[in-house]
Amino acid sequence: MQDAHTPAEVVAGWVLGAVIAALFLTRVFEEPRKMPRALVAGCGLLVVSSIAYGHHAPFQRMIEHYSSWLCQGLGL
Repeated sequence: MQDAHTPAEVVAGWVLGAVIAALFLTRVFEEPRKMPRALVAGCGLLVVSSIAYGHHAPFQRMIEHYSSWLCQGLGL
């Protein structure tokens, strides 16, 4: 499924994501913290993302299946 979003929607999503990420990071790094398990967390994220690479989330098929029906029902 391509062209699901207009360029304006994509840009708005990027901006919203960047703002939320910036707010989150400023809150996290307001005060110094010790992160003794950062290496373990990073390795775990690397393993999970390596296994999941190229696979669609289970709800991706559901989105593709129902999106045309929802768009018709909403008159979009």
